[in-house]
Amino acid sequence: MARLAEDPAPARGAIDAGIVPAPRHIARFVLATLAWSVISFPLWFLSSGPISAVAGWIAARAIEAVGPVDATRTTLRGSHVVFEVQPDATLRYREHLPVGMSFEIEADPRKQTVGLAFFLALVAAARPSRWWKVVAGIAGLLALAGLGVACEAALGFATVSTPAGAPLFRPGAVAGSALALGYQLGTLLVPTLAPIGAWLWARSGRRNAPIDT
Repeated sequence: MARLAEDPAPARGAIDAGIVPAPRHIARFVLATLAWSVISFPLWFLSSGPISAVAGWIAARAIEAVGPVDATRTTLRGSHVVFEVQPDATLRYREHLPVGMSFEIEADPRKQTVGLAFFLALVAAARPSRWWKVVAGIAGLLALAGLGVACEAALGFATVSTPAGAPLFRPGAVAGSALALGYQLGTLLVPTLAPIGAWLWARSGRRNAPIDT
């Protein structure tokens, strides 16, 4: 029988050379990300007012969707957002509140939106496959930040008292745990891990492309 021809062994260091970046590429990418962070973080800080306004608007819509409120208005105060809510009929009846009475709480969305600066530094350090994915990544990060701000505001309203001295918002054990978890995710994981996930998605489609700077 004829001996089957065997494929030659791949040369050392040639396995997935286009997929797995060399250490020098990784080091260059990390340095480029740090260098771009020097630019992206000050730019994010300078534009934190409008960014906080967008995150606050998203948070207000989330509070209106699931909270016992008729309306939620936001006012920008520096880089902070002031939430003004009007309780719905059920809450007004339970707490004997007059119609039109509103309550305020202040939140700082910069804790949740700082990941935008990290994401832009990653994008600048290594080009994405499609620029529309960068825009979608920014929108996704803003949406996640807005949900985190909504959880923070809801927890804040739980500390506000009505004229009778009762807490305005009394979430149950499950709802309270969910709000606390949402706040923790919004301030710890969303600013750190979500930008990396958005950047990896933005780079998807660049087959056999090393990390280029």
